[in-house]
Amino acid sequence: TYYSIQNCTKVKINSSTGDCKAVKFTETSDYRVKKDIVSLSSSIDIVKALNPVSFNWDPSATVPYTEVDDDGVSTVNNRTWSMSSSIPEVGFIAHEVQALIPAAVKGEKDGDDIQTLQTSSIVPVLTKALQEALTKIEALEQRLADAGIA
Repeated sequence: TYYSIQNCTKVKINSSTGDCKAVKFTETSDYRVKKDIVSLSSSIDIVKALNPVSFNWDPSATVPYTEVDDDGVSTVNNRTWSMSSSIPEVGFIAHEVQALIPAAVKGEKDGDDIQTLQTSSIVPVLTKALQEALTKIEALEQRLADAGIA
């Protein structure tokens, strides 16, 4: 089953696989809606601690999910995770990332709903770590040049 978003012909959601396809996803990033902006501090140690993994979905896993009725009353139920994969996926384990980049993860480990990971929140951390690494490389290249080695 595919669902579409009203007045939007460029998004498809496959209810059986969970795939969401679109021409482009964007996130609000306008400075006018942000406050208390602070540059990230050192991120190399965070990137070193990230644990990229490969995995297969477990279609027999039982996971909690929260339903909210029309009166706003929440009920936690369990359901079988129906996703499976024929080839290994790659990604992260949400609670491991939460310990390093809390803003990237919604929900709590073993909470009343499955955790979600906003991978785009990892990009600024990766960018900062790359900037730090490039600064170190440039300094080392300069030292080699100064020593007449480069």
